[in-house]
Amino acid sequence: MDTAGFDIASVTSMVASGCQAIVFTTGRGTPTGNAIAPVLKVTANERTFHMMEDNMDVDLSAVLRGEKTILQMGMQLVDTVAEIANGRMTKAEAFGFSDIAVDHVCRFV
Repeated sequence: MDTAGFDIASVTSMVASGCQAIVFTTGRGTPTGNAIAPVLKVTANERTFHMMEDNMDVDLSAVLRGEKTILQMGMQLVDTVAEIANGRMTKAEAFGFSDIAVDHVCRFV
């Protein structure tokens, strides 16, 4: 999807276009959420996950350490998305993060 390049506006744009849930990948741990759709925050940066564990939902760093395969972690991620779709709250929802930002669509007018 061609959305704004910064986190909150891109999530807002995806939700506005019809996304029912966002799998938000991050390396540095941007704490973002949305009032309309759950935002599942995923990182493969072990340090980020441990430093921001209260904001991160899934740690995929086991792939980088060689402990699990991409397929194994992919299945775990799919299972987590299914749990979210069935009512489990994301960390952003639990903490009440509900960012919305609207970026300019046409900057030259």
